[in-house]
Amino acid sequence: MNIVTFNIRCDHKQDGKNNFEYRKPLIRKCLLEKDSDIVCFQEVLPHMVLWLSEVLKDYQLVGCGREKDLTGEQMTVAIRKDRFEIVSMDTYWLSNTPYLPGSRYEEQSKYPRTATQLLLKETETNDVCLIVNTHLDHKDSRARVQGMRCVLDKIHQAQIQWKAIGKLPVILCGDMNAHPESPEIESMNHSGIVCDITEEISGTYHNFGKMDKPAKIDYIAVSENIRLKKLELWKDQKNGVFLSDHYPISATVHIQK
Repeated sequence: MNIVTFNIRCDHKQDGKNNFEYRKPLIRKCLLEKDSDIVCFQEVLPHMVLWLSEVLKDYQLVGCGREKDLTGEQMTVAIRKDRFEIVSMDTYWLSNTPYLPGSRYEEQSKYPRTATQLLLKETETNDVCLIVNTHLDHKDSRARVQGMRCVLDKIHQAQIQWKAIGKLPVILCGDMNAHPESPEIESMNHSGIVCDITEEISGTYHNFGKMDKPAKIDYIAVSENIRLKKLELWKDQKNGVFLSDHYPISATVHIQK
């Protein structure tokens, strides 16, 4: 299967020619041409979800706003309807009270953070896979460490819950707002649950092409029973208009039985 992590960048007027309105044609073209199986979006506002739903007619979009009234940014996951069935779906907040909408850690910025977690079954093979999409705090490493711990704990709970079907394949995607050598990424790689498969990619956040050396803060991490076949960075741009201020990462993977 092919899976993508894509921080699509909120609709901010200060982005000038890279405002979401002007990026739409390039995003549409790229998504339809790439024809990925699963796309994990971050920073998706409600009106952006509606637009994506119109563009991705062959996909089911799943997600929930992060604010206490379930509005605001969401971790949207787009799944090909002809390939996967959703067995279960969970949205939780990265906090000490994961099912309290709008909750967050004390050390965190003012913005709540969530994760969308899906158990999918491939219709042809009956293979199952746990997909997790998240976006860690941008301000405080302590909040990111706690957020990563929350995500890993939830994955571990799912592995226990579904152990009857065997060792559960897991794919974790997201904008982690953390460099590879950071404690939050090291905790992920040494968790025994998932490990980064995007090590060869040196940078993803480029601030609409303004950075000479993009920062590596976006990741796809998988469990040991998933093998990487191909890795690609989407660098599409036209006349200085980019897909986002992040380069999406695309990974083609194989579930090892």
